[in-house]
Amino acid sequence: MRNFLILFALFSFVWTLQKPSPAQKGGFSEKDQVVLDELLKSPEDVIPDHGKIKKILKILDKGSKKAVSEFYHSVRYRVFDWSQQFGKPQVAPVFEDIARIYYQKILPEESPIKVIEHIHKDFDFLCKS
Repeated sequence: MRNFLILFALFSFVWTLQKPSPAQKGGFSEKDQVVLDELLKSPEDVIPDHGKIKKILKILDKGSKKAVSEFYHSVRYRVFDWSQQFGKPQVAPVFEDIARIYYQKILPEESPIKVIEHIHKDFDFLCKS
């Protein structure tokens, strides 16, 4: 009986290592992913709300490079529509803050001035598309 319990405990331990955690989706917890998805699904509620933007930035700061990259590219595809809907002056700060975190994760050795140049080029290009 003792051997069976030890074998069962070992099997359970190995099983937990093999099974991915259901709480993580794309590198973020489910709770964090809901906050991020809110920007993508209903930007009219999030873009004008500074508190919600701060939450998003905190989530992105602690996210992995891959997860932040996926979110950033999701935002990039929506920037043109958002700039048409809300105006460039309202969308630019949101995009710049998200892009800053993205570039800090992707290009950690890049100088801040170069990062800002990348962000401005991206924003100008995306708004012209």
